[in-house]
Amino acid sequence: MITANILVKYDAACKAIAIAKSADEAKDIHDRADAMRIYARQSKNRQGEIDMAEIRMRAERRLGELITAQKETVGLAPAGRPRKIGSDEEPISRKARDSYGIKLFLKNFHKKF
Repeated sequence: MITANILVKYDAACKAIAIAKSADEAKDIHDRADAMRIYARQSKNRQGEIDMAEIRMRAERRLGELITAQKETVGLAPAGRPRKIGSDEEPISRKARDSYGIKLFLKNFHKKF
């Protein structure tokens, strides 16, 4: 009875991965499977650990598919923080500089005097 219950939950997790429509859903399943894998390891449940590792790998694969699909359709967001403009002592981001209305040639004007 317990084995049948575990198989039902395993199949439900596999179906949830297959129908995941967003990267957040796939990442959530991945994180939960990883946590359950750790719990299985702590309780010395070798089969449970193997099953959760497999679900985690399926979620990673689905996450990769979703990222590739997004890259081909709408594109990915630029990585990292915006570049800093200014001196090393007083760095200011380009976005912040523009929001304050500071012109590029005026930024270092005070240093001339």
